[in-house]
Amino acid sequence: MPNYFIFHCTPPTYTECIDKNLFGQGIKMGGFVSNVHRGDILFLVQVSKYRERFLNFIEGPFIALSDGTQNIIADAFGGGYPWQVSVDMSLSRNKIFYSDYKTFFENQNLKLHDELFPPFSLSQSVGNELLQILGIVLDTNSIHTVPTPISIESDFRKKYKANFLCTDGHYVRSLSEMTIDNWLYHNEILHSYEKKLPLQEPLYSDFYLKKIDCYIEFWGMNDDPLYKERKKIKQKLYSENNFKLLELEFEHLTRLDDILPKKLNKYGLKLK
Repeated sequence: MPNYFIFHCTPPTYTECIDKNLFGQGIKMGGFVSNVHRGDILFLVQVSKYRERFLNFIEGPFIALSDGTQNIIADAFGGGYPWQVSVDMSLSRNKIFYSDYKTFFENQNLKLHDELFPPFSLSQSVGNELLQILGIVLDTNSIHTVPTPISIESDFRKKYKANFLCTDGHYVRSLSEMTIDNWLYHNEILHSYEKKLPLQEPLYSDFYLKKIDCYIEFWGMNDDPLYKERKKIKQKLYSENNFKLLELEFEHLTRLDDILPKKLNKYGLKLK
């Protein structure tokens, strides 16, 4: 069964939440947001210090497309709300305004913080009743979430930590990436590791060569269905944005001295 959570926003941040399919909370809320998991049911409360009817409301439901984690989009909300969840906004949703949600929580014997903010976590019974108040009928047992570029990338980076130390001091996420990084270093090729692509989506290349403005992607887990989806999404974005892309597969690792010079030469970089 999914759990229920209410994220907070203000009138200035509400539009960014909706535009970016992203909810965020401050650093002190990390212990709460980290309990959110993909498939959980979310609501969004917009709170203003003024208690006018149309400035304070709860809207929902939304579905979490990622686990709660830090900096899915690092510069979102001006960097002030780093604990974030990627959100599916495709469900039908409604709003209830301040006087109604205040009465609702009073009837549940739940206090509003500063008489404005509802609790972040809701019990199953309270969450279900809030759906009813919103006029939403939702079969919580059949919720299906479709991975997005943001959720896939976030889950991948969360699962595979950068624990492998390369000769040049870079920490990478696998022995295979360490092999590539060390090859670039020993061949005196200046490179960055995990450079963010110049897109709104928080997607990162494996390596970036500034001299020829070229990205390198190593596809090393092609038997993993979710990884294959990530690969397809990234390849599409590289192509649509005309980014130079050099691709490496697992079988190339034992032949980098043969493979990489040819691929680099294609983009105008000749080894000494």
